[in-house]
Amino acid sequence: MIEGVANDRFGIGYSGIGYKTGGVRTVPLALFPGATCYETSAEAAYSRKYPLARYLYIYLNRKPNEPLGALIGEFIKFIVSKDGQTLAEMGGFYSITNDDRGVDLQKLEIATSAK
Repeated sequence: MIEGVANDRFGIGYSGIGYKTGGVRTVPLALFPGATCYETSAEAAYSRKYPLARYLYIYLNRKPNEPLGALIGEFIKFIVSKDGQTLAEMGGFYSITNDDRGVDLQKLEIATSAK
């Protein structure tokens, strides 16, 4: 899709920020006509001012109300850790906030000191 948009002068598409290349640009957007337009910055995404911002999701295959296996728990800890989030940033995505990290780990009942 990105390549198609990059090669079409009138092309338009939707993709995650991590897939942006030099051949395409992001578009400032407003929530409704006449409202303030916001760039695709991390700050606008975190504050939900950019209307198309969304999280990257990880789906786990587990039975309801069963604890995560140790290996899956360690993988999740790595993903939300500083090292894991640095890899996400290297891929062009925005890292999660410390508040989001804590909420996610609490929801999954994972105890960690991940920063």
